[in-house]
Amino acid sequence: MIQIRNKAKVFILGFGLFFTFSANAQRGSNCPEDLVPKYGSNRQWGYANLLGHWVIEPIYTKVSPYIGNMAIVQKGKLSGVIDCDGKVVLQPKYEKVSNYRYGKAWVMKDGLWGLVDDKGRELMPPRYAEVNQVPYTELSWVRRGDLWGLFNEEKGNFICQPQFPFVQVLSSGSTLIKMDEKFGILNHVNCKYLYEPEIESIKKVGTYTYAIKKGDHYGLINHIGKKVAAVVFDDIERIDNELLILKKENQYGMSTMTGDTLLPVQFDAIGKLSEHYISVSKDGKHGFANRLGRLLIDPVYEEATDFKNKRAIVKKDGKYGVINLKNQFVIKPEHREISRNSSGDIFFVPASQSTFYIYDKSGSKLSADAYEKIYEEDTITSMRVVKDGQIRFLDLVAQNYLSDDSYEDASAFEDDYALVKIDGKWGMINRAGELLLPAEYDQATFEYFLQKLVIKIEKDGKEGIAEVSGKVVVPAEYDMIAPALPNYLKVKQGGKYGIIRTSGNVITPMHFDYLSNAIEDQGQPAWPAIAKKKNKYGLVNERGEEVLPIKAVDIHYAGEGYFAVKQKKKYGLMNSRCTNEYKADYDAIGTFSDGLVPVKKKNKWGYLNTRTDLKIPVQFKEAGMFQDHMAVVQKGKKWGVIDTSGKFIVDADYESFEEKNGERLLYKDDNAFKLQEDGSLQSL
Repeated sequence: MIQIRNKAKVFILGFGLFFTFSANAQRGSNCPEDLVPKYGSNRQWGYANLLGHWVIEPIYTKVSPYIGNMAIVQKGKLSGVIDCDGKVVLQPKYEKVSNYRYGKAWVMKDGLWGLVDDKGRELMPPRYAEVNQVPYTELSWVRRGDLWGLFNEEKGNFICQPQFPFVQVLSSGSTLIKMDEKFGILNHVNCKYLYEPEIESIKKVGTYTYAIKKGDHYGLINHIGKKVAAVVFDDIERIDNELLILKKENQYGMSTMTGDTLLPVQFDAIGKLSEHYISVSKDGKHGFANRLGRLLIDPVYEEATDFKNKRAIVKKDGKYGVINLKNQFVIKPEHREISRNSSGDIFFVPASQSTFYIYDKSGSKLSADAYEKIYEEDTITSMRVVKDGQIRFLDLVAQNYLSDDSYEDASAFEDDYALVKIDGKWGMINRAGELLLPAEYDQATFEYFLQKLVIKIEKDGKEGIAEVSGKVVVPAEYDMIAPALPNYLKVKQGGKYGIIRTSGNVITPMHFDYLSNAIEDQGQPAWPAIAKKKNKYGLVNERGEEVLPIKAVDIHYAGEGYFAVKQKKKYGLMNSRCTNEYKADYDAIGTFSDGLVPVKKKNKWGYLNTRTDLKIPVQFKEAGMFQDHMAVVQKGKKWGVIDTSGKFIVDADYESFEEKNGERLLYKDDNAFKLQEDGSLQSL
C-alpha cells in the first residue's frame, strides 16, 4: 500500500503517468490543408502539405504537429505558437508552452507558469511552479509554493484555492487529495468532499476502483469517491482486470470491481485464473470455480494443477490422474506422477520406475515405446525422446520417427532444422534426417541475422558461420564473431578486431585494438562502433570509416544515442551522427535514463538532458541513475530522492544508501526503507 511522503506533488497511482498538457478538447489539425513537420536542408524545421510542398518555410529549431489550428514551434531553446498560415500567435520567448484548449494555453517563463489566450495576450502572469491539466475539462491543478489549487481556465478563477500538498486526479470530476497525513476525495464542481480525509493509504486495483486503508482494514471506493466495499478486509488484491481477491481473517473470497461477491470469504486459498477457471482450496483440499463464482468442482483433491487445454492433473488417494471440466477422469488416478507438455496437448505417464508413455488429452496412449526422457517443451511433430540413452525425433501426429537415426544429444527443431551430436561432434539435420552440416564441430548454435537463420560453429576454439544449407560462409578461424545490423559481423582474430559481411567478404582488416560489439558490450548500438588504436578512441561506421577520428582519450556509450567522449582531461556528449556542438566540460559522465544523464564537475554531480542542457544543476556529492522517474542522490552527508525536475520527493535526511537485489534502500537510525515505484518508502 502507498505510504506517501511526497510534498507539493501531483502523484501517480497504479498504472501509467499523469497526462500533462493534453489536447483532448481539440485533437488533430483543422487547418485548411493538412500540414506535417518537415526537415529542411538548412537543418531547420518547417511544415509541408501532403504533397511535400513547403507551406511554412523551415526556420525553426523544433516543431510539433498541429493541434486544432495551432502548432508549438521552437527557436533556439525558446518556444512559441504559430497558426495555420505561419503567423506568430505567441512569440518564441517561453521555456515551455502547452497545447491550446478552449482558446487558452499555459506558458513557462523564468521557471514559472502563466496563462495566455489565442491572441497572445497574457491572462495571468507567470506565478505557478507546476501546472497539470485535467483531461477533457477546462480545469488545471496549479502549484504555488508547496500547495496545489484547482483553477478554471475558462472562467479565470479558482475552484479550490491552493491548500493541498498532494493531489491526484481520479476522473474528470474528482481528485484524490491529502490533508494532515490522510487522504480524501473532492469534486471539481465546488471543491466539496466526496470522501472525507480519513484514508491512510490507497492503491489502484482497477480502471475505476481503488483499495483504501483505514486503521488495519481495507475497503473499496470508485473514482468518484463512492464506497464499493466496506472497510473490513485484511487485504485486497487484483486477480485480473475484472476480479479481486478479498482476504479476511486468513480466509479468501472473490468479488467484482464493483464489489459484487462472487465467492464468499471462506476459502483457505484462491489461485490464479487459467482458461476462465480458478483453483480454490478448503480444509486442505482443492477444487475449481469459474470466473462468475460458480463452484464447478468441489474441493476434494489433495493436489491440483491449473486447467490447461481443458484438462487438469489432480491427486486423489495419493495417486495422480487427469480430469476434464466435467470432473471426469480421462486418465485414472493410479499413477505415481503425471506431467504434461507446455501446451497441455499431451501427458507423460509412468510405464515403469524409469520410463514414460505419452498419452493424448482424451486418455489414449500415443506411443508404443516407453521413454527414459521426453522433452516437454518440444512441438508434437518433432519431439525429442530418449530411448536406450539416445535421442530420436518423434512425430506424434504421424506416430512415427522422423528418421531411423539416433543421437548423443540434439537441439529442438528451429524452423526445419535441428543441431545433433554424433561421436562427440555437432552437425545439423533437416526434418528428413539428412545431415546437411557435417558433424565435425566442437559446438554449434543457431543465430538469426536479419531474420535469417544461420549456425555459429566452433572448432578448436575458433568461431565461424554456416548457412542452413550446410555451406560454411565464414570459416571457423575467428576468436569471436558478433552480429551487427544490417548484414555485418564484427570479428576478433589474434587480439585484433575487424569488420566482415555475413557473406564472408572482408570490409576492414584486423587493425583495431578494440571494437565495441554485441558479445562483449551488450546494450550498445551496432553503429557507430567505438574503436581503439594505440590507446586512442574514436567512432567508426559499418564501412570502417572514422566518423569521429581515433584521437580521444576515452569513449563510452551514454545511452539515448549519445557517446561520452573524453578529450584531454574532460568529457562531453557526442551524438551518434557526430553533428552536435561538443563541449568537454565534465570530469565524468554516466548513463542516460528517463532522458537524463549524471555528469560530474568539480566533485559535484548534476544531470544533462538529451539536448545536452544542464537540466538539474551540479550540486550533489553522489547522483544515481533515474528509475521510475526518480534518482537517489547525496547532498552533503545525507541521502534523498529527486524527481526528473530535480525536486526532492524524499527529503535528504537519510544516513546511507545501497542497491541490493535490484532494490534501492535508504537507511536512517538503523532502520531500512525500500524506495517504492510510487515514490513512497516502505519500512523493512
